[in-house]
Amino acid sequence: MRHPLELAIQWASLDVISGGRTNLVVCNGGSANKGALFATELAAMGIKSNERVPRVEEGIELLRKLWGREPVTHHGRFYTMDNVEALPKPVQPRVPIGIAANPWRSPKFHENAKEQANEERILRRVARLADSWQTDAIPPDVLRERWSRIQEYSAEYGRSGAVTEMSMHLMVNINDNIDQSRQESLEFLTKYYGENAIADDFLDMWLACGHPEQVAAKIASFVEAGCTTPVLRFTSPDQRGQLERAARDVMPVLQAMFV
Repeated sequence: MRHPLELAIQWASLDVISGGRTNLVVCNGGSANKGALFATELAAMGIKSNERVPRVEEGIELLRKLWGREPVTHHGRFYTMDNVEALPKPVQPRVPIGIAANPWRSPKFHENAKEQANEERILRRVARLADSWQTDAIPPDVLRERWSRIQEYSAEYGRSGAVTEMSMHLMVNINDNIDQSRQESLEFLTKYYGENAIADDFLDMWLACGHPEQVAAKIASFVEAGCTTPVLRFTSPDQRGQLERAARDVMPVLQAMFV
């Protein structure tokens, strides 16, 4: 939804401030038929639902150009500019751009050719355009399978080894009482996404909750499946307390699993 020129300047500024430590992940968001939240958002921005993917693709192309050394002339489907130079430039020679994507799989996925084709199209987009892949709420075995396919597709496009990072966006709530941990998470996410937006089976995959050993084991299952960067989002109003407990109680357990 952001104009790539505006984003290029803002993100390059952040890259300068951070000393070249930024890692951008983009997403085409939810379609209008996924619920009122997404439909309202798209309508407010004046964007058609079927424009989401091509806007992401053209936006990535433009960011790469605008972060280059030459003035940019671009005449695309959504954006037009002539002889434009965006300043400042990022510190990094190539800012990593990842794509967040999580194709839906129904219980009858392996019998549904349309669903399989949609998943392949999404994974190929990552393989063709991205430096990394971010996903969420999928079982570790599906994570491993999709990561392998992204690598295969990347090689097909002459980009073997180009998609180097895979991050898992994981909800986390550390509480020795697992029922309280889950309930607090559900309340937190309901306030963010709306009533009935998070189904129980989705929450089971998305959430690492309970005592530190349980949380660490859930994170470890995704690391073992290929995740290089777990992204932890604390589903609690006590953000600082959760962060401190993750550092003190979860990370040492997780680290010991991979020594």
